[in-house]
Amino acid sequence: MTKTFLLFLYVLFSCSLLPAQPLKLIETTAENDLIPKGIAVDPATGIMYISSINRHKIIAVGPDGKAKDFISPNLDAFAEGLGIKVDEKRRWLWALSVKKVKGVTKSQVNAFDLQTGSVMQHYALDDTLPHLFNDLVIGRDGTLFITDTYGSSIYHLDPMTIKLELFVKSPLLAFCNGLAMGDWYLYISTYTNGLVALDTATREIKKIKGAADTMMVAGLDGLVFFGRSIIGVYNISKDSSKNCIVRYDLTYKPDSIASEKIIDQGNVAFAEPTTAAVYRNQLYVLANSHLRAFNANKTSTNGIEGRLRSPAILVYKLE
Repeated sequence: MTKTFLLFLYVLFSCSLLPAQPLKLIETTAENDLIPKGIAVDPATGIMYISSINRHKIIAVGPDGKAKDFISPNLDAFAEGLGIKVDEKRRWLWALSVKKVKGVTKSQVNAFDLQTGSVMQHYALDDTLPHLFNDLVIGRDGTLFITDTYGSSIYHLDPMTIKLELFVKSPLLAFCNGLAMGDWYLYISTYTNGLVALDTATREIKKIKGAADTMMVAGLDGLVFFGRSIIGVYNISKDSSKNCIVRYDLTYKPDSIASEKIIDQGNVAFAEPTTAAVYRNQLYVLANSHLRAFNANKTSTNGIEGRLRSPAILVYKLE
C-alpha cells in the first residue's frame, strides 16, 4: 500500500468526521422578538411554519425568508407557542401552546386549516397540577402523541373521536421534550434519562443504550426520525460553541445506538437552536430561539430587543 494511498485514506476518514456544512441559511423577515420554538414544513408547498412563545402566534415563511402571520396573536386562545406539525392528509397545522393561570401552567392543542388559518379543533387540559405540552408527532393512523414535560407523560389525541387522554406516565419520561415517530416506536428526548424508546403497541418504555456522549444525549430538545436515525438538537450548553445537531444511527434494535455523528456544532447562527423538520431529504433547523436571554430577562423581551435577531433557519442535506 503506497504512502499516497494511505494519505488519501487518512484525509477521507478525517473528512467523514468533520461536521457537515449547511446548504443554506434562510434569514426571515419576521419580528426579532418572536422567541420562536417550533418549526414545521408543509410537504405539499415547502412553506415553513414557526410558532412564537412571546407573540402568541404562528408565522408562515416562504423559501425566500419572507414571513407573514399565519394566525393572529391569541387566536382561539393560542398562547406561548411550542411544538407544531403539519397534518398532510387533513391539511391542518397542529400546534401546542401553554399559558399560566393563577401560577399553574396549562396546556392546549389547536388545529388550524392550512389554507385559511381557520380553527378546526381545540383541546385544553384543565387541571390544578401544572402540565406543559411541549412537542407532538402524528402517527400513521392520523392520531397524535404529545409530550407533557411537567407530567412525565405522553398524551394521545384522536381527532376522529375528539378525545385527548393520557397514554403513558413513567419516571423514564421525567422532563420529556421532543419526540419522533419511527416504525412502531416513539423516540423521546428527556432531560433525566436521555433518549428513550416507547413501544406504542405495548406501551413499554426502554432507555436507548449506546450513546458515547452521555451529557449531550440528556440535553436534546427537538427530534426527527430519518431512515434508521434519530436526529436531535442539543441546546443547553452555556457555551454556545458546544450547542449542536447530532445524528444517532440505530442498530437493528430500536433501543440501541450503533454510532453518532455531529452534523453541525457551534454555528454562528446558533442562539439556542430548538427544533427541526425534514423536507425532501433536507433538515430544517430553527437556529435562534434566544430562549436563554428571554428566560434570564423574566420571560420578557423588554430591554433586550437589541440582542435579538429575526428567526433564522439552517438547512442541511441528509443522506
